[in-house]
Amino acid sequence: MKKKAGKNGKIGGIVLAMLGVMFLAVMVDFFGKGSVGEGVISLVLAVACGFGAYKLLIKKPKQQPTRTTQTPPVSAQAAQPRMTFQTVSSYTPDIPQQPKGFPAKRGYFIKYHYDDVEVATRDRYADHALQPGDALTFRPEPENRYDPGAVEIYHGAEKVGYMYRGRLQDMCRDFIERGDKVAGVVVSDDFGKTVYKIAFYARKTVETVIDEGQL
Repeated sequence: MKKKAGKNGKIGGIVLAMLGVMFLAVMVDFFGKGSVGEGVISLVLAVACGFGAYKLLIKKPKQQPTRTTQTPPVSAQAAQPRMTFQTVSSYTPDIPQQPKGFPAKRGYFIKYHYDDVEVATRDRYADHALQPGDALTFRPEPENRYDPGAVEIYHGAEKVGYMYRGRLQDMCRDFIERGDKVAGVVVSDDFGKTVYKIAFYARKTVETVIDEGQL
């Protein structure tokens, strides 16, 4: 439709241009004969036809301004990336597999454990035999005149001996002094030689509790 309208406008402009030329010729003829009134009318008609031809053939139509939808500026706060959170099911805490045979302590998990550890000076405190599975507790003895870092071993209220000097003794004392837990379990007790296993407990973090379904 737009192409057809443009073609018709071009034809109309040519017709008006020809009429304008014709009225100019008539005007010249009227003025030559002394007919001023008819000559002025012919001039007006020639000018009108010429103006119409100019609009149709030469003058370009005004283009309508194109509307653009301007996107409002994004505020600095809105431009910040959204925070995402891992679901509880996708979190895997860095906790070693819990060994069996040790007592569970609420709020703690076993971080280290050692098997086949012997009790020192058991022969001095061997009032009666211990049974496999008996629980052992540990108490630092800083007043010990031979070893200020000594750690006593108890079965209930009965003292059964000491820990040997070394890394485990230092580790046990450090754990107890900072408020963490240590537990021992008798493995065997034969002829005054007591063998036990020991576990060192660390406090559970919030992530650990969530992973275990306690929250």
